[in-house]
Amino acid sequence: MLLSTFSFAQSQFENAEVTRPQRKVVAVSFTLNSADNQISSLRKEVVTPYIYNGADTLWFQPVEIYGKQYYKREKQVQALMGNNNWDLVEGQYMKGDVVTYYQEVPYQRWMDNVELSAIHKVEGCECLLDYFSDLASANLHQDPLPHLADVTPDPRYYSVVDPDLKWNFGPEDLKVIYRVSKIEIVPEIFDNRRTLAKILDAIEQIKADEKMRFGRIELAGHASPEGRENFNEWLGENRALALQNFIIEASPELTADDFDIVNGQENWAGLREMVVASDLSDKDKVLDIIDNNTGIERKNILKALNGGKTYKYLLETFYPLLRNACYISVYYSNLDDVVAHAINRANQLIREGKYQSALDVLLPYKSDNRTYNSIGVAYMMMYQDEEAKQWFTKAIELGHPQAKENFQQIDY
Repeated sequence: MLLSTFSFAQSQFENAEVTRPQRKVVAVSFTLNSADNQISSLRKEVVTPYIYNGADTLWFQPVEIYGKQYYKREKQVQALMGNNNWDLVEGQYMKGDVVTYYQEVPYQRWMDNVELSAIHKVEGCECLLDYFSDLASANLHQDPLPHLADVTPDPRYYSVVDPDLKWNFGPEDLKVIYRVSKIEIVPEIFDNRRTLAKILDAIEQIKADEKMRFGRIELAGHASPEGRENFNEWLGENRALALQNFIIEASPELTADDFDIVNGQENWAGLREMVVASDLSDKDKVLDIIDNNTGIERKNILKALNGGKTYKYLLETFYPLLRNACYISVYYSNLDDVVAHAINRANQLIREGKYQSALDVLLPYKSDNRTYNSIGVAYMMMYQDEEAKQWFTKAIELGHPQAKENFQQIDY
């Protein structure tokens, strides 16, 4: 048996490379120069390249280089077998040729770091195999390319984000003022017409805005602290009901169920606020009477103060403004497509390489199918392929085009 020590005789490798021209393709290329090949013309040289990483190996198509006499003999043998048209095919060359080799194979994950080598065999003699070791090495790792689609907020997916907000009418509470002992609304007195317009405009603005949801209207009816207490209670409640009916008439889509009626009864709190804000000479005494007395006693003490002069002033100046259905509060909720914003925020985190943070944002909304592709991408970028495939599969079934592109990157 002859030992194969052909370092001076065999064809020579040049420009050997292992590349990844596409994400799912690995290519081996080299030039094999047989011009100086000193192997006998009676022999055939077979070179089989392969890549390996220490655990896995992949063999490529061999290169066969025929000596002139070997070729003639093979042609004769083929003719005797009836194959008169036999000749060299792809991958077979004559001695002296310069072979340009290129072959692609499907990429597999183990190929991220590989060495290119080759086995050399000479046919026509009893020769041992020879090796071309470490012709080239390559790091073929490429992170997957995430295909993401940001989501436009969709009213069909709106949910409450800010519940029970109170409409801002301005720095002062709205007040509808009534005549003495009356419950009928008169737009022409005080500033009632502008107040009523503000209420109705607020309702219309809320209903016209797709990012708002109407909640309820709270009406607190009051009477001024004069006269009999039980009559004032009736007066306060019915003033609020009168305002409710006025609003329903102007906005027929509303019903009594859209209102909360609060009977403010006698408006001592409102009187106190007015006194505090005034320059009344007996201010401290009036406040002391309001704070430390109740019921009919409070009224009698207040009437007796300063010989009745202070009460007369209150009656003429402050009390008309206390005959109101005040503290008109219109409540609503802000709406938004929370999931759309979560997806877009997570997509940005993925672009920044913060894959676990993206999952933390997305997983609370995993029941919404719009999250499926982005969840799959986060897992894919973390190389948790099985998890990623599950999410991409669900997204593909629902017609998400990006999910198919992502799935193909990990489906080897």
